[in-house]
Formats: sequence, structure tokens, C-alpha cells
Amino acid sequence: MAGDLPDEKIEEAESFRTLIMLCLLFMGLFSSYLIRKYNIKFIHESAVTIFLGALLGLSVRFIPLLKNLKPTVAFNLNLFFLVLLPPIIFESGYTMAKRPFFKNILSILGFAIIGTTLSWLVFAILLYFVSNNFAFVSSLTLLECLVFGALISATDSVSVLVIFKELKVDSDLFSNVFGEGVLNDAVAIVIYKAVLTFDKTDLTPATLFLSLWEFCFIFIGSLAIGVVVGLFCSLTFKYFDFWKYPSLEMSIILVMSYATYMICEACGLSGIVSILFCGILMRHYVYQNVSSISQVISENLFEMISMISETFIFLYLGLSIFSFKQEYDLGLIISCLIICLVSRLANILPVSYFVNLVYKIRKQKRRIPWKHQFMLWFSGLRGAMSLALAVEIYDATRSTVTSGGLHRTPILENIRSGELILTSTLMIVIFTVIVLGSLAPFVVRILSIETSNDSEREEHSSWWSQIDSEYFIPFFCRTKMAFYLEDPDEESASVRTENEIELQ
Repeated sequence: MAGDLPDEKIEEAESFRTLIMLCLLFMGLFSSYLIRKYNIKFIHESAVTIFLGALLGLSVRFIPLLKNLKPTVAFNLNLFFLVLLPPIIFESGYTMAKRPFFKNILSILGFAIIGTTLSWLVFAILLYFVSNNFAFVSSLTLLECLVFGALISATDSVSVLVIFKELKVDSDLFSNVFGEGVLNDAVAIVIYKAVLTFDKTDLTPATLFLSLWEFCFIFIGSLAIGVVVGLFCSLTFKYFDFWKYPSLEMSIILVMSYATYMICEACGLSGIVSILFCGILMRHYVYQNVSSISQVISENLFEMISMISETFIFLYLGLSIFSFKQEYDLGLIISCLIICLVSRLANILPVSYFVNLVYKIRKQKRRIPWKHQFMLWFSGLRGAMSLALAVEIYDATRSTVTSGGLHRTPILENIRSGELILTSTLMIVIFTVIVLGSLAPFVVRILSIETSNDSEREEHSSWWSQIDSEYFIPFFCRTKMAFYLEDPDEESASVRTENEIELQ
């Protein structure tokens, strides 16, 4: 036991475990380099990283000499939610291409909010019907089906988006997949938290209404905190000369963005929603108040941190295959996989029809073509978010925590199938990421999806763009600023260039 070891031995053991994870991280990043360098198409970077993690997990489980590494391979929920996830979400908002995103905001919100809700309901209803009417599938309660549907509705489009970037697919398709993927996680978590309240109360119209209220409160409250922090940072950077000290600038941005996430998590809200919109606002307003050095460094820094976090998460996915007590039900796994594909259709088809109808009523030529709809359906991979929530359910149905840290969710009294939910989720994640993720480039080529045209522009400026440029940008941003390219602390430092920023 670790408690029986001297302090120096405990430190050595922890250092060795950390070294193993760093070696795996290096191997994952190096494999990504090889795949990109040699343009390998038949397998994706995430699949190789998952395989590396699974290899270590398998070794730890069956080789006695490696049993001391068991704490390393356990999926640590606190590490995932509090360390690895925030930089990924923030980078998504900070580096997002605003023009195509807001150009497609109707479809993005439709897929993320309405579509995810439809997908959750369809999955839960179909799974409840199948599990209670067919003998080859383990029986699940309605509450278990609702919880399972909520956590499996969280999609992970990272693998597909990397391929989209390489192939330079149509900007509208990229924005829809990207925007829906980011907001979908936030909506799925809010639904998940709302459904868990049914464990302590009966499922009645009154509790349904309270859950709907909780959903709206969490989403709107989290969004408001992200917006307030983002605007506060904009005014802070406008009136204080942080731009003279680039390293201090970057430090404050990192601290404030991370604080946004923690505020919401501490208050029981959604840190994902908050840090996403904080990142969007920081890029729109704060970015124009920082030095030219920080403008260049920030994008690369956040992208680097996000890449390391994503690689770490895929390693954890592989490690998780062998790190839990597992109860497999082949009938349930196959049924859930098929239902996932069907429920994804319930997301894409109705929302696409509604959005196209709105475009038609507004007499706009743009549409969501069937090729884009198929690719949106195909891009609904399940990833680390679904697995993390399944691990949370698994821990909440047990008296002891196996994933590291304390219980993130109170002990659940009416959910008894935590192991089945976890193993089924794990198999769905592995299948969709490895199989569907690897097939994505071939599907794009078969469908002959058009490439993006950087010269495309909106036909006219939206009313929001006009209000933003006339009122908000002048209020939250500097109209001119001197950029220091040398150390301002040195007496000999001088301003090499003094550029006036004409805000548009």
C-alpha cells in the first residue's frame, strides 16, 4: 500500500507513473506527426492514440510487475473535467472563425439545442422499448434510459474536424459540425444534470417542468457568467496598459478564462457553456486590446495546450478499456449502437428541414444540402465526454470511487446498471471514433463535398454586425494603441512601430 511506503518511495512511484504517461503522450504526438507527414488516410490520429492507451491498460491488467501503475490507468474525473477539458473548449471559442459561425448560427443552435434534445428523447424511448421487450437485451428502467440517452447524446467531432481542415471542405459544413459539436456537449451535460434530479423525485409533470426550468437556468446562467467575464476582461484590457507586458497579458487571459469555468462549476452551472462564450468574446474584444506579440502567441499557445489535452484524453480512452470492472451485454451494445445512429437522424433531418424552410421563407438562396446533412449525421461520433459522464454514473452507483477523487455526483439510489451503461458507452465510443473517424475522409471524397471558397462573403451585413461595429466595439476596444516590440521595462526600450488600429 502507498501509505506503508516512505515518503521518498511514494515520490519515486509517482514520478515513474508520470514518466510513463509523458512517454505515451510523446508517442501519441509523434504518431500524429507521422500520419500528417505521410498523409496516412486509413487510420486517424485519435485511433492510434487510443491504441497506445489500450496497450498500456492491457499490460497493467495482466502483467503482475506493472500492477503499481493501476492508479495511473484509472480514469480520473477531476483531471478530465477540471484540467483537460477547459483549455479545449476555450480554444474552440477563441480560435473560432466568427463570420461562418454566426452566418450559420440558426442551424448551429438548432442542431445543438433542439437536435440534441430530440436525439436524447429518441434514444431513451427506443432503448426503453428494446430493453423491456427483447430477451437478448438487459432490462433497463426508464430513468436509466433517460440518463443513458443524455450522456450518449454528447458528440465528439474532433476527429472529423481535423479531416475537414486538411481537405478544406465547405465553410458552412465545417461551421455547422464545429458549432454543433461544441454547443452539443454543453446541452447534453445540462440535460444530464437535469435528468439526475429524477433519482430523488418521482417522474411527474411537475418534476418535468422543474427539470425544464433547471435546464434553462443552468444554460442561461452559465452563458451570462461567460459573457460578463469576457466583457469585464475587455474593459480591463482597454483601460490598463497590460499590452506593454505581453507575458503578463497572456497570464491574465489564461487566469480569467479558467476562473470563468471554475465559477460555474462551483455554482453547479455549466463551465463548458461559460468558458466557450468567454473565449468567443475575448477573441472579439480582448484580442483587439492586446499587443501584436500576444495576438500571435495566444492562438498558437491555446492551440498547443488544446492539442496536448486532446491527446491525453484519447490516451485515457484507451486506458479505460481495461481499468474498470466490466459487465458486457453484446445485445445491449449492438442495440445501443444502432439506436445511436437512428437518434442522430432524429437530430439532423428535422432540424435541417426546419432551417431550410426558414431560409425559403426569408427568400434566401442558401440551403443545407443532402450531402451536408449526411456528413453531419456521419460526424456524430461519441467521445470522451460521453465516457466521462458514464464513469460518473458508474461511480455514483458504488460506495467507493474508482476513478480518482471524491464523488462528483451524489450516490444514486434508483440506477443499478452503472456497469452496463459504462461498458456500452465505452464500446460505442471506441467504434465511432476508430471506425467512423477513419472512414470520414473516404466519405467526404465519395460525396464529392465542395471545398471552401475564402473569397465568399455575406451578401449584406447583419443588423447585429452594424450595432456591434457602431456601439460595442468602440466601447470595449481601444481605437488606437502603440505596440511595444521590445522590453518596455528597459530604459532604452523604444516603440519601434506605432500602429493605429482602425476598428471596423
